[in-house]
Amino acid sequence: MRPADDRGLAGRWAIPGGHPAAAVLAARLRAAGAAVTRSAAGAERLVLIAAADPRDPSAGETGRRLRATVALLRGMAQRGEAPCQAWLVTIGGTSPDPAFATLAEVLPLEHPGLSCRHLLFADDKGPWLEQLTDALASAGDDDGAVVLHEGRRRRVERFRPLPAPGDEDAGSGCVLPAGGVYLLTGGLGQVGGLLTGALIRRARERGTRVRLALVGRRSPDLVRDRLAALDRAGAEVLYVEAGARGQGPGRAVRACLRRWGGIDAVLHLAADLMGEDFLRFAVDLDAGTIARQCRPKLEGVAALDRALEAAGPGNRKAPPARIAFSSVAVLLGGIGYGAYSFANRRLTEVCRRRPGWTVIHWDVFAAGADSPEGNRATDGRIALGSSVRDGPRLTGEDALSAIDRVLAAGLAEAAVVTMDPAARLARAAGDMSPTLSRVSPSREITPAPALVPQAVVPLALVSPDGPADALEGAILRSWRRRLAVEDLPADANFLAFGGDSLTAVRVALDLRQDLGLPVPPSLLLRNPRLPEFRAALAELAGAAVTGAALAGAGDADPRPSPRDIVADPDQSFPASPLQVRWYHMHPEGYGHLVMPVLLSGPVDLNRLRAAIVAGVRRFVALRTVYSQDGGGTVRGHVLPEDSLPEPVLLDFSAGSAVSRASRLHDWAQALEDRRLDIHRTPPLGLYLLRLAADRALFVLHTHHICFDGWSASLLWDSIAAAYLEAPRPPVADYRDLARWSWRYLDGPEAGRLRDRWRTALADAPPPCRPTPDLAGDPADPIGEKVALALDPATVETLRRRARALGGTLFSLLMAAFALMLARAGGGGDRRSGPPGAGRAAPGADDAVGVFVNPLPVRLSLAGVTTVADLAARVGDLLDLFQSSQSYPLLDMLAHVPALKGKGFNDAFLSYLLYQNYRKPAPMPGFEVAMGEADDEAADPQDPLAAFSARHARLMRPFEVIVFDRADGGLSVNVWYRRALYSRSRALALAGLMEMALLFLARTGDGADPRRFLEETRREDDRAENVCGTDLPRADLPAISRRGRPSVGIPGDDNDFFSG
Repeated sequence: MRPADDRGLAGRWAIPGGHPAAAVLAARLRAAGAAVTRSAAGAERLVLIAAADPRDPSAGETGRRLRATVALLRGMAQRGEAPCQAWLVTIGGTSPDPAFATLAEVLPLEHPGLSCRHLLFADDKGPWLEQLTDALASAGDDDGAVVLHEGRRRRVERFRPLPAPGDEDAGSGCVLPAGGVYLLTGGLGQVGGLLTGALIRRARERGTRVRLALVGRRSPDLVRDRLAALDRAGAEVLYVEAGARGQGPGRAVRACLRRWGGIDAVLHLAADLMGEDFLRFAVDLDAGTIARQCRPKLEGVAALDRALEAAGPGNRKAPPARIAFSSVAVLLGGIGYGAYSFANRRLTEVCRRRPGWTVIHWDVFAAGADSPEGNRATDGRIALGSSVRDGPRLTGEDALSAIDRVLAAGLAEAAVVTMDPAARLARAAGDMSPTLSRVSPSREITPAPALVPQAVVPLALVSPDGPADALEGAILRSWRRRLAVEDLPADANFLAFGGDSLTAVRVALDLRQDLGLPVPPSLLLRNPRLPEFRAALAELAGAAVTGAALAGAGDADPRPSPRDIVADPDQSFPASPLQVRWYHMHPEGYGHLVMPVLLSGPVDLNRLRAAIVAGVRRFVALRTVYSQDGGGTVRGHVLPEDSLPEPVLLDFSAGSAVSRASRLHDWAQALEDRRLDIHRTPPLGLYLLRLAADRALFVLHTHHICFDGWSASLLWDSIAAAYLEAPRPPVADYRDLARWSWRYLDGPEAGRLRDRWRTALADAPPPCRPTPDLAGDPADPIGEKVALALDPATVETLRRRARALGGTLFSLLMAAFALMLARAGGGGDRRSGPPGAGRAAPGADDAVGVFVNPLPVRLSLAGVTTVADLAARVGDLLDLFQSSQSYPLLDMLAHVPALKGKGFNDAFLSYLLYQNYRKPAPMPGFEVAMGEADDEAADPQDPLAAFSARHARLMRPFEVIVFDRADGGLSVNVWYRRALYSRSRALALAGLMEMALLFLARTGDGADPRRFLEETRREDDRAENVCGTDLPRADLPAISRRGRPSVGIPGDDNDFFSG
């Protein structure tokens, strides 16, 4: 190496990670006089080295690499140690790593002064060290963002863009037949509208009729007018619900073959461009954002390939062309487009490894008459902006011409742009940053600005009715600059003055720099009017100040730590067996919960705040922290009353009802994502939100290690009594109950129960779950839900039937759950897990703490020939279950042979919970509503709707959670791990649970439950393959199906529920 190159290696370097090449590189840099550490603290330059996976890595794996890299850079930035140069290196492969390549394109645009490059080395046997150190020394001033080294060959990632359609050499041959059959995923989106319009016009010009199979996420009822318009325009249209995942593409392929005999081309356009995740800066990305952007693209490709391969000889045409629609974000990056760019990188990588696919990276499309009006900037939703405000945009005819050219040339990958990429890049970022240079000077290292401009400025919490100079001034300065409008009225609408998604990114960057707040572009797009946006920004400022205060409290926390109080026997106790379970599950992210209480009436906020403090202090479980001693015993340590946090006051009363609901939703979701500490401080957050003069919301953020559903009413009753200055209800000390639980396990009753459970589970089959329809990672805990609502009259009918069978509503739910699992692949001898209230100990009804006790139960349908038999079998099972309320799963795992070696979440894979715990006492003069909204169809402006979870970490693959509605009905929530079940599969399982309840309610005691299995299987055979259909219902009061499409058991070529 030349001495000049060695001088270029001087400085402070960070090379974290354990790849063997990292140690080799560190030694080389130290030999050149550089300071090298594995810690990123104080480094000017950062090198991350990872092994390339020659196989097709999963989206989750590359997503984790993306998040890990971002987290490292974010941490450096928050310490004021942001590097000015970063090299992201993979060794052992020739395909760009989607995560590293995305960051190399996006980060320099979002953070001027930061140079970021992705270097690939085909193997670690060649001259990789020489090439890498040369690149580090020279900073690769002439390199692209992605550089590949194969031996001595060096390649820079470049695309050869096709000329814009219409150029003289564009050609005129039509590879796509005018009257062909086309399957389009995402076919009713903006680009889909342009393409379908162009295909119809091309066919009409040639005197024929195009045939379109459109796959979309909306129910047929919502798109009926759109489909009718396409039919009138001259297309023969088939619509298949379910998006580009699950059963949708497969059904579409089979429907095309049955109806038209084949498919000429598949156009895979599915994407999520209208959600809140679409615009987000790279350093703000999280797992959910990345997954939601990747899912429609990647799952669509896999589903289409499976369906087309299975179709085989059924396709009477030649194998169809398969076109995957990507974006020039792969080529150019894009400010705020990190997740979208990564999703398209992943799509490209997947298609490169699958035969038959062509990937086209498209420039910005026009928003013409064929586009859905929902994409227009009129209702506060994201308006897609061009990277060039008034530049040329692609039409549907442009797209067809470009596809013809790409297919004719036999290209596997191409980019279609409307202007030179370098010029596009310059114009796209021109006024967003002081410089567009990707490279900092290699000889003269200058400090880069922080990657995450989240340093909280000392803003006072701005009252929506108070002065607005600081916030409103910053907003107006940015709007005037970005919208090129000087005179903005007091109620100016950002979208009405020409704002779009790109302009929102620019405004967000301005405000991040001016105010030091993590302003997401979506905040402006959801609150486009000036007063609403100002109020949302004020709340963001207040939340940031509050969060900073809470985060900083740990550095000089005056509260005693567990070590200080362990010596006091009155303050330390052995955690209960149920707490031990949650203690060991906490590191996996389980146990966090949020409980909202809506109070309507003449609320005195100061008085309520004092009542919250007084009510919470009465319960020792809420001020306990936990540790594990040297012998493995988990212990709880009760802290003094002054260790509890004060309630945080927030004002949500400003703005319109829509903007208030949107801001509350964002705040609630951020709170759901916050993780509590159970070791140093009580796992407790207290919030009091002013919604209106006569409306307040109390929000408790806590952990299952100290709280369960029954506890919610006890806590609120204590708060209400303090507010009303009424006699306070009795309180039991959880420490006494925890000690009692261990004495109980040493007693004769627990011994008898061990023997009964050993007998009950002897020779039991493995835990059951409905047969999955997806082949994702079984360990991926991320789940989603579908819901159905049973109205009060129906529930009363079910209650009467349960009493007639000698049971309760819960026993009827258990019987229906058993039939559903038997029908859905769980088998006739099944093991699943219901929980019990667990409050059998003396005084437990008056204690706040964790008592809910899930147990694995076995219910065999062998020998069951009548509904009465089934009811009796369930009754016997529940007798054992109810007598075991104080017998914990922890002991069962240790002493029941069938469960030995199982983890807390492995004892059962399916779960039924009926949340019928006690309700809070009436509060004179006020209306009190507790918990999440009744169902997904609740009014979105209902404050409790903001806390209705849509995603969660599931302890088991499949869970059914039933709770009482305020009107006397029931909400049935079916939660499922989305790696294993598609939404359509979950909807079918929810419908099957409903039909099982109806079957038990409408048949006599002598009816054979096998009739249910046979009838639903026959309905499978008759169900419509494409759009679904309603199955026959009993003559019972109607069951509300709001919040989900009307769908029966989906038909398929194979039995949908077969195991």
